[in-house]
Amino acid sequence: MAAYCVAIAVTIDNIVKPLVLHGRSNLHPLLALLSVLGGVQALGPIGILVGPMVVAFLQTLLNMVHSELKNITKPQAEIETQ
Repeated sequence: MAAYCVAIAVTIDNIVKPLVLHGRSNLHPLLALLSVLGGVQALGPIGILVGPMVVAFLQTLLNMVHSELKNITKPQAEIETQ
């Protein structure tokens, strides 16, 4: 049973992930695997494409929010030191 599960995980990680992500994503490999599996579970076969796209979108959105919050708090810190 364990060998069967490992074989499936290796197949998904080495075959499906490169086909879907094409190496252009900054997603961690484990996050990419979980997004593919979660997308398939939630949406069926179309989830292979939609899952990683949603995770990449959320990662980009969080990076944008983080940089905006960093820019907002930076001037306030400079004002307080003067």
